Amino acid sequence: YPIAHFANLYFTSPKNVVIQWIDGNQQHDATVKYTGEGSNQSDIRYLEVTTLQGKEDADQLKELSRNPGVAIMVSETDQEKHDRKIEQLKKILKKKAKIAYPEKTALLVYTDEDRFRQFSFGIQPPQIDKKSDYEAVLRDFEASLGNFSHVFIFSKSEIYCAWISESGSE
Repeated sequence: YPIAHFANLYFTSPKNVVIQWIDGNQQHDATVKYTGEGSNQSDIRYLEVTTLQGKEDADQLKELSRNPGVAIMVSETDQEKHDRKIEQLKKILKKKAKIAYPEKTALLVYTDEDRFRQFSFGIQPPQIDKKSDYEAVLRDFEASLGNFSHVFIFSKSEIYCAWISESGSE
């Protein structure tokens, strides 16, 4: 799903873009091919995909799979959850920076915050500036992102931010 969400958000006309998932243990998760000219032409040829889903999120999904009719009470605040996602992003970027990827590989980081429907009672929680926080992490890691042509941090509904290599072109 993350690749499909990314393609829907990034490519203006997906009809001339073919993304092929590659199952297995290799240096990328998908290839990108362009069929014909158009506004979708990019230097992205490979996709490496990861998510900000951590152990806490995986445990919630496991519980839901065992008992899908039960609501899960989450004790962490939206800010605590966001802070945990920021730390997860830092760990991911640090780990991915050590791996050699093929030239023209884009790293897709899916935030997965739309996974659960959330409700709160009482006063509304403070708004979190996800874009600014994610951009700040990318700026902090900019020097170590050279093995990617692009890095995108996105959700189901929007691309929060992107880092594009100076040698990359759009």
